Amino acid sequence: MRRPPRPCQAATMWVTKLSEQEMNHFTVDVLFDAEADVWVAQCDALGIATEAADYEALTRRVWAIAPEMYAANGFGAQTDNFRLAFRHTQEAHAVA
Repeated sequence: MRRPPRPCQAATMWVTKLSEQEMNHFTVDVLFDAEADVWVAQCDALGIATEAADYEALTRRVWAIAPEMYAANGFGAQTDNFRLAFRHTQEAHAVA
């Protein structure tokens, strides 16, 4: 019976590095709530849900609270480097 190949040390190190990168990279979902006339941001991993009058104010607000939420959720210290990717979603609405 053939045995499966054993993982090499380099492959194990690569997986560890990928996991570290993933821990420091977060996606913030952004949408415009036309009914409430506000921009909304949400990041489940960091526990962020906030809103602002415009997109620029929203991203500033997220960056202002993200370090505290990063630390509060056990990812590291507030002074650690991490990355936020803002993903803007638009919805189509039928016009009557």
